[in-house]
Amino acid sequence: MCRGAILLLLILAAGLITALFIFRFPTPVRFQQAMAIQPVSFSRDEAAHLDVTTEWWYYTGFLTAEDDRRYGFELVFFKVYLPPEMRLAKVMPLSWIAKPLYFAHLAISNKATREHVFFERASFPRFWHAGAREDRFEVWNGD
Repeated sequence: MCRGAILLLLILAAGLITALFIFRFPTPVRFQQAMAIQPVSFSRDEAAHLDVTTEWWYYTGFLTAEDDRRYGFELVFFKVYLPPEMRLAKVMPLSWIAKPLYFAHLAISNKATREHVFFERASFPRFWHAGAREDRFEVWNGD
């Protein structure tokens, strides 16, 4: 590899690392723990809690098409902060770019044909359109 290409790669890597530090979300200093003695309160508890390590939202149900075919579905959104020991190429902590990391999983089943299809997506909020609101129930991962 020529010196120019190596220099260009080093400049691009330095730019990426700089961007990660500038645009990353802050990690909570202390994560909250769920407590059995704390009563459930809506709408607070249906919105995101960005000071907890993991949250998820499930939607399950049945759909009937116009031709009366029936489908079952499950749509799940996850929000998770990664531990600092999880690293990209054993060097850079993934938590530097995943503040937090969002996952989405959609599965659809057709009982009559015994077909099952699914789709999954993982997104970092600063690079893709993903997130959850703290002030009301709203969660998204892409389109």
